Amino acid sequence: FRGVGTDTGSTFVVPGSTISQFNLLTHHEDVYFAVFKPSSLPRWRGNLKKYKIGTGGANINAFVGQNNTLAVDPDTGFFAERVKSFWTRSATADGARVERGGAAMELPQPDNRNVYTYYSGADITIKNNILDKNNADITTAMLGITAKADPDAYRSQLLDWARGMDVLDADGDGNKTEARREMGDPLHSAPVTITYGGTASAPDFTLFITTNEGYLHAFDTDTGAEIFAFMPEELLPNLAILYDNVKTDAHPYGLDGSITKWVHDANGDGDIEVSDGDYAYLYFGMRRGGDHYYALDVTDRRNPKLMWVLDGGMPPYAEMGQSWADPVKAKVAYTENDSRVTKDVLLISGGYDADQDNHNVRTADNEGRAVFMIEAGYPASGTTPALIWSAGNGVGHDLNLSDMHYSIPGAVKAGDTNGDGLVDIMFVADLGGRIWRFDVDNGAAIGNLVSAGIVADISATDDAANTRRFYADVDATTYIQNGRTAIALTLGSGWRANPLSEIVNDRFYMIKQSFSKPASYTTLTESDLYNATANLAGRGDDAVRAQARHDLNAAAGWYIKLEGGGEKVLAQSFTLQSQVYFTAYEPKPASFTRNAAAGASYLYGINLYDATPVFEVGNTPVRRVQLSSGNISPQPKLIITPDGTPKITVAAEAKDPSDVKLVKKTYWFQSTN
Repeated sequence: FRGVGTDTGSTFVVPGSTISQFNLLTHHEDVYFAVFKPSSLPRWRGNLKKYKIGTGGANINAFVGQNNTLAVDPDTGFFAERVKSFWTRSATADGARVERGGAAMELPQPDNRNVYTYYSGADITIKNNILDKNNADITTAMLGITAKADPDAYRSQLLDWARGMDVLDADGDGNKTEARREMGDPLHSAPVTITYGGTASAPDFTLFITTNEGYLHAFDTDTGAEIFAFMPEELLPNLAILYDNVKTDAHPYGLDGSITKWVHDANGDGDIEVSDGDYAYLYFGMRRGGDHYYALDVTDRRNPKLMWVLDGGMPPYAEMGQSWADPVKAKVAYTENDSRVTKDVLLISGGYDADQDNHNVRTADNEGRAVFMIEAGYPASGTTPALIWSAGNGVGHDLNLSDMHYSIPGAVKAGDTNGDGLVDIMFVADLGGRIWRFDVDNGAAIGNLVSAGIVADISATDDAANTRRFYADVDATTYIQNGRTAIALTLGSGWRANPLSEIVNDRFYMIKQSFSKPASYTTLTESDLYNATANLAGRGDDAVRAQARHDLNAAAGWYIKLEGGGEKVLAQSFTLQSQVYFTAYEPKPASFTRNAAAGASYLYGINLYDATPVFEVGNTPVRRVQLSSGNISPQPKLIITPDGTPKITVAAEAKDPSDVKLVKKTYWFQSTN
């Protein structure tokens, strides 16, 4: 992500919320926002703030702060100056100030923090893994500071600072031993919550989030207090860059990816207890921070354990690029030694090749051209996760795909088409503008477990204006056409690494796929799709509409050209009852600003079947509405408020979906008469 240089607060990620474990039809009223403040210096301030969904009064179903104050300023799309977020105990509102209030201001005194790294042993709470100056196992070499004038003295101050001591007197009060109460920036990390128990009126939640300071944090959602923080050993050298904070150093990336959780409540009692055979696991990558993935066991949240480290670049994961994608939890069956084996697995795409930052035309990559299926639980031995199956360009993979030339930063989209609990179909999109389909033959031997092929290719080879890239996940949904169930793939193109670029003519696509495995894989191109840009199916006369619908039905899908100059899709789409929602970003001219957050951001709403508009403005159907924030917007997210009202949220802004009918909670009893 390049081009950011603003001092205003931002949130580029979806809000964190959780389905109520006590009413699975709604979300809980608490909503959490990761916010950050970019800077021209390496150290960016971040925070995590708690708001609620209003349940009464004028602000019902809106985001609110304390005293039911409306949280979001409709003119900016960010938090209103007069709002006080929950957890904020000061007399003044924290409003749009990133550094005020929130979890950052609740960080404990340094001596009372549980701050860990990984050096030895699965239990990261042991002495060898405590991030502290008194831990001799953390050396100046590990910290990358051996060239400092006095490395030992520097190490002592650096580790005090890393534990949260204000050794630099950031607040200017002369006290250098107090808590500095600062968090790193959660640039792309969405908050994730786990329900550990409690009741409907008083649930017991813990929230997890990663930051570019290099930490995974665990917070108590009632108080905002930190339970623990974990920094992988690989990120320890970044601490000196953040501590020195000099302009000649670039902003470092640490744990910049999102988190996948796997929670197993064995007896379904709503409590996560080790004694019941329950477990709660977290999986997270580094995004721009590196090529590793990590797994933590947080079943006992006060005694977290390291399950494994996937070391990208090392066999059997030598093909792994930057670890951008969320791991996807699934289950698969295969034959091994004449026995059927069923495994809980993670599906992980190969990642991002950073060379793509500078390629104007379609160019083959050297890494990230793979899909991995790994065992999700603890390894049988050691700390490297077991590789079950992989596909990629080379003989070292179980499925050798010689046409897999381009890295895959988006997550795998996995499906279970026959309802047996096993994944049997997968899709990924790559930076060559192509979509891959994988069909899983559960029960087969590993060598025959998966077949694959390219089902769409929409990028030019040597024409920069038509070099379309897919960074985001494919969105897949079922739909009915001519009485038969099929799969609709939706996604948009956009050069995420260069959001200010205006050279590419980007599109949004819907591509049809069969529900069952095809006899052979047909590669569709843009010429096989209906150009729905003119919206003839929605605004022509009867004859024009009829012809458009006939052409739509006959085509292998449709596409629309984005409306603005340089407009691009930088996040996954979201489909709700045949309505597709996605965000797009339009940069302002470079002569006006070099700030990628100062453009125009839009929310599109279109019909899955014919690309007709969902929104209306002044009784006029429109495909897109402009958002108040000019930031690059994340994927839209559906939140069902406690009273059952659906909301489409984009960062801190919320919109009402059009004509959506949701399942409602009803009550019945059997009469004895």
